[in-house]
Amino acid sequence: EYDAQDAGISTGLTLGKITPGVSNMALQDLIVRTDSGQYDITISQDHDLQSGGDTIAGVSGSIASPTAWNEGTTTGLGLTLISGPNLDGKWSAGANYAAIPGSSTSLYTRSSHASSDTIDVIASRLRLDVPGAQAEGIYGNIVTYTATAIP
Repeated sequence: EYDAQDAGISTGLTLGKITPGVSNMALQDLIVRTDSGQYDITISQDHDLQSGGDTIAGVSGSIASPTAWNEGTTTGLGLTLISGPNLDGKWSAGANYAAIPGSSTSLYTRSSHASSDTIDVIASRLRLDVPGAQAEGIYGNIVTYTATAIP
């Protein structure tokens, strides 16, 4: 994604057609290479998913306190972390989800890695479900991930 954006090629992630009561998921890897071995990944979005005047909000969980996804009951857009080095247990290996915040928020920190020239892969998943009355349309937003080396 970074290389594509840097080259002026638009990128994105499509979840596909959503059927109320059945969540749709998309997997994505967050890949970080750093020579310091320590870093922080932040996440933010420019707005909730929108299509004209219609909006799909995030799930009720937060990055600080993600909540379990209950298929058929949970609605909204959620993010979880599935695997990665020293992954925080609050994610419950991908069972707990958080809304994507509107301002830059720390999602993952790697501070205990001593070696240099490190490549880490943190597996994440976006999940979306809507209530039955949700208007059809093509919904979009911009989600930004930023990895910052910790000296």
